[in-house]
Amino acid sequence: MKITIVRTGGIAGVEAQLGPVDTLELPIGGVIVRKVQEIEFFELPEELPQTGAPVPDGFSYAMTVEEDERRHTVGYGSASEADARRRLFEVQKLLVQAGCDFKWGSGRGVVAGDDGFTWEAWYNRMPGSHDPNLYVVGTGTVRSSSIQLVLEPGNVGVVPDPTLFVLDLKIVTPEEFGDDRMTEKQAIWRGDVGPGIQQVEVRGDAEATVPVTEIQ
Repeated sequence: MKITIVRTGGIAGVEAQLGPVDTLELPIGGVIVRKVQEIEFFELPEELPQTGAPVPDGFSYAMTVEEDERRHTVGYGSASEADARRRLFEVQKLLVQAGCDFKWGSGRGVVAGDDGFTWEAWYNRMPGSHDPNLYVVGTGTVRSSSIQLVLEPGNVGVVPDPTLFVLDLKIVTPEEFGDDRMTEKQAIWRGDVGPGIQQVEVRGDAEATVPVTEIQ
């Protein structure tokens, strides 16, 4: 079985692709195949029905599965029907756990952590942008849409390396827990920390070391 996921949108508004991945080459390939069969992927519509309003800067996905002579693509996003979207995210999360990650069309890489989050960090050096900010975005699936992701600086006066910047991630669950819909959310931070940052270290409720790239 081969699986490809194309992701568009987000704060950067560019396209990224995971795969095509051959499940025969993955250590948990059998688990992924069973999950695809369990969710009856080939019976899903080409576009999941929408039940809510699109989230600003949210992601849209198109998952394609090829098996024998069959090939099927399903589109989904933040406004798609919650249960079907959750099942597709379960397949996606298994792929990330197996070591697969998204590659951006701009050449910017995505770091996949063991905690299920993917991370990106970049400067926008495109001609005419005049943008001094460092951008850091973490994307992960949480068990409720009421959960918030908070990303804050954590290295003031602590890290002597001038090329390293540290951020702390906090996963905030409200006292009155909301729905139990699996929801993809982003932790976003941007700020002018100077032009020389080469790595971002994420600490707190997720851990990752993310190389800083440049969009040119």
